[in-house]
Amino acid sequence: MGVEVDFYYDVVSPWSYIGFEVLLRYVEEWNLNVTLKPVFLGGIMQASGNKPPATLPAKAVYGAADLQRSSEYYKIPIS
Repeated sequence: MGVEVDFYYDVVSPWSYIGFEVLLRYVEEWNLNVTLKPVFLGGIMQASGNKPPATLPAKAVYGAADLQRSSEYYKIPIS
């Protein structure tokens, strides 16, 4: 029996995409049983009073740089 992993993701999140692609790299090596759990990040942000990164200038700048850095590090193209 493998390790159970619940992967929570939002289909509009590029970080979810990177996380998913990286997780798939290790499914066999680490004997993972992945259960996909879609979430609505916009609803979570609204309920928690958080604002999307794109609406805050400092978060938008950092987020764009972080996404590019993560894309290059994990060798996952973001278009």
